[in-house]
Amino acid sequence: MIKSLAHPDYLALTSWLKTIRKQKGLTLRDVAERIDEPFQTVSKIEKAQRNLTILEYVEYCRAIEVDPAIGLDLIVKLSSKARYL
Repeated sequence: MIKSLAHPDYLALTSWLKTIRKQKGLTLRDVAERIDEPFQTVSKIEKAQRNLTILEYVEYCRAIEVDPAIGLDLIVKLSSKARYL
């Protein structure tokens, strides 16, 4: 199992989250308020310095008004393990 925050697939996911947030015109503080976390937590997530559980990921996606399935599809397509599906 992949556990590294520096894994390319995880970096792609956090980059995608940051891109969507910016496209929606949301600041780190906007998202932090929506998920009831300090803005530093949002920053750490986007910099891949903090891991997200699947439930946190869904909550984050809702905060930035994007379907969580889109990000999961991205990971499945990028994953070198996709051949096992």
